[in-house]
Amino acid sequence: MTFIHPSEIKDEQFGDIAFLIDCFEHLIEPAEVLHNVHRWLRTNGILWVGSIGWYNYMAAHCDSHIPIPWSQLLFSEDAILRTIRAIIREPGYQKNVWEQSEGIERWDNVNTLRERPGEPLNMLSLRKVRKILQASEFQNIQFKVHGFSGARSKLLHRLRSLSRLPLLDELLHSYYTIRALKQPVSSDPIMASLKLSKH
Repeated sequence: MTFIHPSEIKDEQFGDIAFLIDCFEHLIEPAEVLHNVHRWLRTNGILWVGSIGWYNYMAAHCDSHIPIPWSQLLFSEDAILRTIRAIIREPGYQKNVWEQSEGIERWDNVNTLRERPGEPLNMLSLRKVRKILQASEFQNIQFKVHGFSGARSKLLHRLRSLSRLPLLDELLHSYYTIRALKQPVSSDPIMASLKLSKH
């Protein structure tokens, strides 16, 4: 296995498999990233993605400051950011590793969770992720929504079957995974239209 930074890529088709693990929710230009990954993969190369959608219970990435599930749905972005700025300036507050290296000022002048310091968020729902995939150059796209295992909550585990239903999957998914293939360009318009499958 060879790890290569995109700036070092010389040969456009060099990889057999690409992993985007726990990062898709942070991509500001996900369509551009998918285009580049498609360009870098060899024909029949595989893309694998694992991430969460915006309505996941931890999607705000603020649980170290505001440990309330689905906080991004219960409170406004402004309220979340004001609360974080107040908490980090409380006497006795223990800075996390990023605040130790960059300072608590990293939260100043942040007006939206899209601009989270160090971890921008694209705030994409599962529906929007599917649309971006459908518009990409990848074929044989398998999009799988995973329910909760029960390790954290027995109640959510009992509701895991609901994670397979449209709309409820947005709220009750613990993770989603994508497997897609770079195939030779098809001239068959019917095959090209059958890109996205839900498994």
